[in-house]
Amino acid sequence: MLTSSFTGWSNYMMDFGQMLQDAEAMKRFGNTMVLWDLHSRKPKKVFDVPGAPLEIRCAWGSNNNYCFTTTALTSKLWLIYEDKR
Repeated sequence: MLTSSFTGWSNYMMDFGQMLQDAEAMKRFGNTMVLWDLHSRKPKKVFDVPGAPLEIRCAWGSNNNYCFTTTALTSKLWLIYEDKR
């Protein structure tokens, strides 16, 4: 399972225009994605993804091992894939 740390509840529920003007709120965005081991319920790897990663879209199919995400505060598209490590 792959999760992202977009933002906390207080930012999520705040008016977007107000949030952009609030310097403290802008500091509360996340910058990580976590690959979890579902059996042990512990993180396998934490990825640094600056700019508040949003929704994660994974490739369909049993042979595919990659996902994409975009970030809210940048214009970047990120590829996350499983390798031998």
